[in-house]
Amino acid sequence: MEYFTKKINLFLILLLALFLIFSSIHKNIALFSDYTEYVDILEQSADSDFPNGINFQINFTSEKNIEDVKIVLLVGNRSTSQYSYMDLSKANNQIFAEHFFNSGSINNFIPPSTKISYFYEFIFDDNSSYISEDFLFFYHDNRFKWQEIITEKSNVFFYDISIDLAEAISNISDQTITKMSKLLDVKIGNSINLVIYNNTDDMYSAVTHKSKTSSEKLTILGQAFSDEKIVIVLLDEQVFETVNHEITHIISSIATDNSDFFPLWLNEGLSEYSDITPQKYASILKWGIETENLLPLKQLNTFPGDPKKTILAYGQSQSTVRYLIDNYGQKNIANLFQRIRKIKSYSAIDTEFTNIYGFNLDQLYSLWKDNLYQELEIKSPKNISLMDKLFIRKNYYIILSLLVSALVLLLLFRWAKKTSS
Repeated sequence: MEYFTKKINLFLILLLALFLIFSSIHKNIALFSDYTEYVDILEQSADSDFPNGINFQINFTSEKNIEDVKIVLLVGNRSTSQYSYMDLSKANNQIFAEHFFNSGSINNFIPPSTKISYFYEFIFDDNSSYISEDFLFFYHDNRFKWQEIITEKSNVFFYDISIDLAEAISNISDQTITKMSKLLDVKIGNSINLVIYNNTDDMYSAVTHKSKTSSEKLTILGQAFSDEKIVIVLLDEQVFETVNHEITHIISSIATDNSDFFPLWLNEGLSEYSDITPQKYASILKWGIETENLLPLKQLNTFPGDPKKTILAYGQSQSTVRYLIDNYGQKNIANLFQRIRKIKSYSAIDTEFTNIYGFNLDQLYSLWKDNLYQELEIKSPKNISLMDKLFIRKNYYIILSLLVSALVLLLLFRWAKKTSS
């Protein structure tokens, strides 16, 4: 009897639980239906005023009194959303709301062709609210009439160039995404947007500039925006190399989860490794050896300001990454990038190299230099005799100074001997 009583009690508890669940669902559906009836969106729009910002407008009616309307935006793949309250006005039983979202400064800059999802939240005077469906908008540079090539991996936006050229650039983009995501063992998720500008004047407002002086001295060939998965490139004779380089920056940022402690030499080195002309730095590396301008890797978390030394830093970074991959395999480099996600300082990278490769950054620098001497067919300082070291071209002035000094001493000695006699 006790057994059946327990069974009946359990059955009643289950019935009660099901009743409460269905009641809750019905209540939520009713609430949603009520709110849907309260607000009727007649028209809404998002208009680009690149690079200054976006103008949002909505026209709607509401059966309940509106206190505020809030627009909530998610820009690209940024981790947090942004919101603003809209300006309200009424006419003929309709309510108008508008807001200009400012993106005209470096602190809130949004690159062109960024995908922006947004929704409206209607707040009533009884403190209840209703949230609209999501809307999607591409923040295009509205100075140009854009065309688009869509693939599974990328969206290429272009204007006033041939379809054949745009498709060739799209193919390079997809090949780089495939190659580098395989190398680093990552999935890119949403597609990457690639925006092509035809000249530097058109592109000027589409990229960020460190300073007015630097923008006047340097021509920016490309720029990657990892949070938005946007790549901007200049259409010139190097466009394929630029696409390779900047797309790889996006893949690297995904692999390292946008780590603040991703060493610059490793970041730029991998992007240069993906280049289709890997030997382009041979001459600058020879110059670096001859002038002793090669820098230890720990000093390459920032690059030198001197233009020639900057190019050398890129070459050194590319050569070091190539040495790592060619000699220690793709699995180790992928593992390294995964571990960079978790490090809390630049110094921690030394420990990760030791754990993965069995040597630290200073030891890597020494190993890489020995290998570089062999590649460039230059005799290593370790194998140069004392006489060879003396007669290296840059030491000629030392030898000449010694000879002149010896001659002067000899003349002084003879003069002193002559006067004493």
